Amino acid sequence: MRKGYLILAVLLPVFCAVSCSEHGGEVRDMLAAVDTLMDTDLDSALVVTERLDSMRPVMGRKDRAVYGLLRTEVRYLLFLPVKDDTLVFEAVEYFRRRGPEERLSDALMMQGAVQYERGDWASALNSYKEAERVMGNAGDYKRLGLVNARIGEMYGLAFVNSPEAVLRKRKALDYFERTDDLEMIMSARLSLARALLPDSVDEAERYVREGLALAEMLDSRMWTLVGYELMNYCFQVRRDYRGMVDATMAAVEKFGWMSDERSCSQILGKMLSGCAQAYSRLGRPDSARMVMSHIDWQATGVYDSLLACCYMAEAEEDWKALARYRKQAWDMSDSLMEAGVRAQLSQAEKLYDSSRAEADNYRLRYRVRNAVIIIVSVTVCAAALIAVLMMTLGKFRRINRKYIDENESLRKRVDGETPKRMHLETLGRMLALTDSLVDTYYRYGDTSAIAPKVRGVLGEYFDLNDKDGNSVEARVYELCDALYPGLVGTVREQCPELKPRELLTVACLACGFSTGTTAKLRGISEKSLYVERSHIRSLMGCSVQEFIAKIYS
Repeated sequence: MRKGYLILAVLLPVFCAVSCSEHGGEVRDMLAAVDTLMDTDLDSALVVTERLDSMRPVMGRKDRAVYGLLRTEVRYLLFLPVKDDTLVFEAVEYFRRRGPEERLSDALMMQGAVQYERGDWASALNSYKEAERVMGNAGDYKRLGLVNARIGEMYGLAFVNSPEAVLRKRKALDYFERTDDLEMIMSARLSLARALLPDSVDEAERYVREGLALAEMLDSRMWTLVGYELMNYCFQVRRDYRGMVDATMAAVEKFGWMSDERSCSQILGKMLSGCAQAYSRLGRPDSARMVMSHIDWQATGVYDSLLACCYMAEAEEDWKALARYRKQAWDMSDSLMEAGVRAQLSQAEKLYDSSRAEADNYRLRYRVRNAVIIIVSVTVCAAALIAVLMMTLGKFRRINRKYIDENESLRKRVDGETPKRMHLETLGRMLALTDSLVDTYYRYGDTSAIAPKVRGVLGEYFDLNDKDGNSVEARVYELCDALYPGLVGTVREQCPELKPRELLTVACLACGFSTGTTAKLRGISEKSLYVERSHIRSLMGCSVQEFIAKIYS
């Protein structure tokens, strides 16, 4: 039994690895397809992510992280609920450790979206700010625009006339305008206009008109309706009730009284509610009542419905009803959500900034500590290097002293041998001169005037009439021993077969005498000398010069 469990424990990881390897390529191909389809066909991207859901058990950690990110992103872009998505949290942790930073920033953005839908605005703000920090100044203007737009939206919802919302949305528009994404530019202009209202109505109207023109050019139904809504708001701030009515009727003419899309119906409901107010202020209660009859109350929302009832009660001069509706509207506007969100955001920003400051202080302390360690290390290394250099210098000084002493001893020894050296040098010069004279005599013979002179010069150094040639032999051996100490003895020891006359030939060749000179000193012809040299070479196993090179190399 135990053996079976052991085998299973060994083989199970192997089977898992094989399974993962078999499906790894398919998973990665499908993830790449989702990445591509997100820019062109979100519905198809959603279908692929749903197919990938069944393959999660065989996904590696990286593929699972990418899948968690893309799944949340696709659903978010399709306006599907994402508050229950948890895979994106795993993706954030993975990309924090492994990178790349581009994936990490996307995952943090989606994490912020999930936290926002859960009502955890403080965590959402922290996620968005971390994403912004990760992006840095990398030049990815689209991502920088998105994160600033989302932070701006949060502040805009939490605070009325929030300077932070305006600042963030300006930054978002600035980043988007550095791209060629007209849809992002359009939405950023309209979003900034909403943040500027009601304080800066003229500037807001300029951005509304620019955004509305882009929306109509791009044939974006919802953003066009948003543009009309914001124009309506601009007229409302100026108390231009006629303008409010005209803007609302223009939208109704373009889109109808109701829309199949809930978001569009909600926007239309707000506009119709404002139009009812405008008609009541213009003294046209019948028109106000007619407009209100077309409001989709379920899509409009409770707060906007209460406002519409206020306008209707005002038009009908029903002051009791007006007071009741106003109180209900005020209570709702001062709801727990608003107060709680403001507190969350304020606290979140403080906590985030505090944590960032603490992190910066830690990095500063870390750098100071590292600087101290580096300085101490460099100092210790420098001291050690100096010590080694001093020791090495002392050693060099001792060696130098030794060499000086040895050189002095050698100089004294050489000075003692100077007379001998001078004698040998003189002997060498003499033999060199002799070699030249003998060679001349050999070449020209006794038939010319040079012969007596040659013989006279030779007679000063050699006794040419000496049959044994003792004077010549002695001087040749003396010079050979000066040039190559012990050479003749070594040749005699290693080649005992050599005859005395052949040893003399070896000495002559060692001294560098020419063939003619050597033959004349030996009293033989050059031809005979060549034969003798061949015999010497065979006995020595090499030429005289090669033998010298082996002995004295």
